[in-house]
Amino acid sequence: MTQTTSMIRFSCWTTKDIPNLTGKIAIVTGGTRGIGLCTAIGLVSAGADVIIIGSNSKNGDNAVSLIKSKFQTARITYSKVDFGSLEEIGEFARWFNGMGVGLDILVNNAGIYPWGRLQKTVDGIESTFGINHLAPFALTAQLLPSLRRSVFPRIVNVSSTCSYYANIQFDDLQYAKAKYFTFYHVYAQSKLANLLFTSELQKMSDKNGWGLSVVSASPGLTRSDMLQAAIDRHPIFGLLFKWTLQPWITHSVEEGAKYLLFAATSSDAVPGEFYGPTKFKTCTGPINVIPKPVIVDDPQIAERLWKVSEELVGIKWT
Repeated sequence: MTQTTSMIRFSCWTTKDIPNLTGKIAIVTGGTRGIGLCTAIGLVSAGADVIIIGSNSKNGDNAVSLIKSKFQTARITYSKVDFGSLEEIGEFARWFNGMGVGLDILVNNAGIYPWGRLQKTVDGIESTFGINHLAPFALTAQLLPSLRRSVFPRIVNVSSTCSYYANIQFDDLQYAKAKYFTFYHVYAQSKLANLLFTSELQKMSDKNGWGLSVVSASPGLTRSDMLQAAIDRHPIFGLLFKWTLQPWITHSVEEGAKYLLFAATSSDAVPGEFYGPTKFKTCTGPINVIPKPVIVDDPQIAERLWKVSEELVGIKWT
């Protein structure tokens, strides 16, 4: 398939193109609100059994009620997990593995932005790096037995093109020693880590015969709670943005979920690639492969981050 043909196929893709997922089991982290909830709705609409994970029980119950009101036969459940707790992540993985079923789709969507100040998880890890990178790293590792029971297991790691402006600060991953930093770069580092995780996990799967298809996806610039929080924190700039650029370079959370759903379900999604919008500097537009930061192709960086991540979560993949 030529790049032009591929682009045309991708740009025409909608949620109506999601294949029949009856009998498939999916997990969506951060699936109680926003993009994660819309992703769960898309999977349920195609017949999948979906488990949404989040830390807020009220949001989880509301999400389940909403989905069941849309689809009377929906097979949707909510599981309360604090992604700032490695213990809770492990408990969930053990519970799921104990069912003895295959996990067909895992969407690692849960994430936070460090508004105002850096905080730590219950495990003493800087929250942005811990929740955005180490949590999906630990969850995926512990769900590997269930993923391997599936015939075609697909993992989607949700990243962002803000990763273009990041580096991995191995000497200070948690910004404990830095005298100056921006919260944007703290977040961007975690999103770069997501891409490196995708790249290295695909290599590990190919090497060890795990049969995984691992892809990354960016939802683009969505009119999400995160964007609204940024507007609220900068009223003057936010107002200008809202009335000038926002209509042109942003889209709804439903549209943002489309990129994740493509990555999670399309047979055209190639393992190891990064999918997202292709217009306005990858803010919005048709789906296609989008560039990865050059550092993602550096095997030494990916391997080093993998080893550091194993040490921090206390889990060995092999």
